[in-house]
Amino acid sequence: MRLKPIIIERCHNIEALKEIHPSLYELLIKCGFIVLSAHDEMKSWVDEINSKLQSDDYVRITINPTLDCNLRCWYCYESHLKGSLMSKDTL
Repeated sequence: MRLKPIIIERCHNIEALKEIHPSLYELLIKCGFIVLSAHDEMKSWVDEINSKLQSDDYVRITINPTLDCNLRCWYCYESHLKGSLMSKDTL
């Protein structure tokens, strides 16, 4: 059975797919292609990102290709070096 035509025919009524091909419907939900209206998608992504940021399974590094910050926060203690850029060789 070819799945693409089944999905395309029901793209405006995806619930109909649930009746015709329940396992495909469940797989599309599981993989995040179909998002139920009751699901808070933004919260899920924020929770996943926060989980990764707090995990020891990842290494985080910060690369500053310039020291010429343009934010100029009033509390900043850094001395900004105007025009400072990392050389292409270093990059």
